Amino acid sequence: MSAMLDEAEVARLAPGLSLALPRLPQRGRVGEVRATSAGSAMELHDFRAYQPGDDLRQLDWNAVARTGELVLRVRQDEVSPRVEVLLDGSRSMGLSPRKAAGAREVA
Repeated sequence: MSAMLDEAEVARLAPGLSLALPRLPQRGRVGEVRATSAGSAMELHDFRAYQPGDDLRQLDWNAVARTGELVLRVRQDEVSPRVEVLLDGSRSMGLSPRKAAGAREVA
């Protein structure tokens, strides 16, 4: 195996890993990724009619007073983004065991 790995070799050694960056930046604040599912976070996503079994704490009492119907606040979950760190420990990097241990700790 050569010191330089091509994209096909990386795909063989680490299936499911993509080295390409996404073309479009994700929207939202730095460090925040919004989930596609509803959840219990602080970010308000939508309103909908109450259904049996829903959490009564999520009722919007102002909307209930205005409409006379049970209206639920739907919030959007925030999830942590997936981060992968690759360390090049090949001989060409010239890592001593001490430096390699330090690099692993930092990663």
